[in-house]
Amino acid sequence: DFFQTVFVTSPDAALISNLSDRRILFINEGFTRLTGYAAEEAIGNTTVGLRLYADIHDQERLASILHQFGKIEGEMVDFRHRDGSTFRGLISSTVFRGEDTTYLCTHARDITRELLLERENAQKDEEHRRLFETMSQGVIYQNASGNIISVNPAAERMLGLSRAEMLSRTSDTPEWNVIDEDG
Repeated sequence: DFFQTVFVTSPDAALISNLSDRRILFINEGFTRLTGYAAEEAIGNTTVGLRLYADIHDQERLASILHQFGKIEGEMVDFRHRDGSTFRGLISSTVFRGEDTTYLCTHARDITRELLLERENAQKDEEHRRLFETMSQGVIYQNASGNIISVNPAAERMLGLSRAEMLSRTSDTPEWNVIDEDG
């Protein structure tokens, strides 16, 4: 009951299939939400029959990993929803044995949104880096202790100091000569 509850209530797509013929025996609601296939369509079918893999070679690659290691951990795969649209998933599977049959338990998580956010953040970081490097105003970043952690080329030109020279200083360094006694 405990493991069934964990399986059924997982927010990830989960399925149990027969290892020998890959027929799906059980799915959870997460599987239906993620793929669009109801239990009546999925149970008794295979992932190939449902056309879940956007590239059939991914299933062959995963089968090879499974055969070699007995499990799959965190492999990225492009999947297809029931309506034909695709999503990037993170898949983990493990083989387990019942009384007279070997099964495969698989979990998949849609990571499309996370990957998109990572890509957007990387683009924003690059834009900020370019702005920092090319702006005409001198910028010096300091941490809470007053240590200089970053300077832009404009600050180097304005102060006549190299990046390395400035990174070795703090706001209290006597030879700094940027901050007067009155602060």
